[in-house]
Amino acid sequence: MTKEEKIKQEVEETLAAFDRSQRAEAPAFLFTRLLARMQRPHSAWPRIFKPALAALTVITMIQLFVVIGNRNSAAPDPIDRLMQEYHLEQNNGFNF
Repeated sequence: MTKEEKIKQEVEETLAAFDRSQRAEAPAFLFTRLLARMQRPHSAWPRIFKPALAALTVITMIQLFVVIGNRNSAAPDPIDRLMQEYHLEQNNGFNF
């Protein structure tokens, strides 16, 4: 077989495969369901509500992590803060 004959044979096999193929069928009542969905009134709330809920969830999670992270840090004693603010040193009797 020459190259041209091989190509012609492949073309014939491909065309024969198209002849044997069947038309694809849609599931039952697909058109009816599509029409019902297109006629249903559309609401803008889902388009607004989903991103807003996602943003609110992210903000809440960030706040939760900040609160939990700050809970473990020890707050300085008010007296120690006062001593640091006024540069007071602890007097142990040996400072002249």
